[in-house]
Amino acid sequence: MNHTLGTWIALAGSLAALGCDQRTPERTAAAMGARQLAIAAVERKDYPAAIAAAELASRYDATDPRHLDLVLRLKLEALALDDAPSSIATPMEVETWALLMQQRDPSRWHVYELARAGAKVAKSDLQGAEVHLREALKRAPDLAKAHAILGKLLLEQGKMAEAVPELEAAAKGEPRPSGVSANLGRALIRAGRTPEAISQLLAAIAEHDAADLRLDLSAVLLAQGNLNGAGEQLRKALELDPRNGDAYRRYGEWLLAAGDLKTAELAFANASKLGAEPLATFGMGLTMLRQGKAAQAAPLFEAVARQAPQLLAPVYFAGVSWAEAGKDSAAREWLTGYLQRAGNDPSEAERIKDASARLSAPKAPEKKKP
Repeated sequence: MNHTLGTWIALAGSLAALGCDQRTPERTAAAMGARQLAIAAVERKDYPAAIAAAELASRYDATDPRHLDLVLRLKLEALALDDAPSSIATPMEVETWALLMQQRDPSRWHVYELARAGAKVAKSDLQGAEVHLREALKRAPDLAKAHAILGKLLLEQGKMAEAVPELEAAAKGEPRPSGVSANLGRALIRAGRTPEAISQLLAAIAEHDAADLRLDLSAVLLAQGNLNGAGEQLRKALELDPRNGDAYRRYGEWLLAAGDLKTAELAFANASKLGAEPLATFGMGLTMLRQGKAAQAAPLFEAVARQAPQLLAPVYFAGVSWAEAGKDSAAREWLTGYLQRAGNDPSEAERIKDASARLSAPKAPEKKKP
């Protein structure tokens, strides 16, 4: 808090202690001084200082409604435009203030509509939030923050054709909303615009490095066949967040693809300890199978299949592992179950062909324990 603002707060406290409720020239002058401080602070985009000064103005001269209007305006602007903490007001307060200020200050109608959208998001009413965002953009088509929030909502709903243009509009805005590069990068990945996605993710990392961004970038690079680049991003993700189980799990998958089976085993073990299940156990099963430890791999796949019945791969690999371990009856049971569930799924064509071939082969004698 600067010296000038501290002086105003001290004076406000003194006047309040004297119990001066009526308007006086001194109180009016003090209120206008605090108001000028608030306006100067908001020009610097220092919303906390601006709100504090505006509240002082309202305390000095409660008879002038302009001061309370300024308090409400600044709080709503902070919530709508400045990523203010949600503790500044409850969603109900925001809705009430915004409706009032849209009547008293229609020149900022779009900002108050954006604040109302934020209140809807806080209440998980995403459909209501979208309505308010679109209304705000009708009045202010260049409102970058509205484009950014709407783009993120559409991204989360999987509406890529709508999300990408909104996020691109936000990225061109001034000031550029925080987090827009990350969301645009993720949207572009899902839209298949890989080079642009990489560019946006790198921009997001330059703005604020984080493990989740490194993981997203590693997935894109891996899809491009850039194994070394993907591995570098995974290692950086683990440096940033060494307690990230999903990062360990993805690093294990990368090591598996690179053929480093022993290190992959350690990575999947760490992933499991950090809660990245059931995929950590699935990765461990693949590692065991690749090392020729089929009898150890099979129970792992079975466990994953029971824990995540929506997944087909563990069912298939349980059958394959039992077949490799020489347990024909168990292999047939799991492979038959896999084929029943896979049906004619084109994404499973290669596995369906292999499972069918294994089942049509002559029955092999069971391997006995030594």
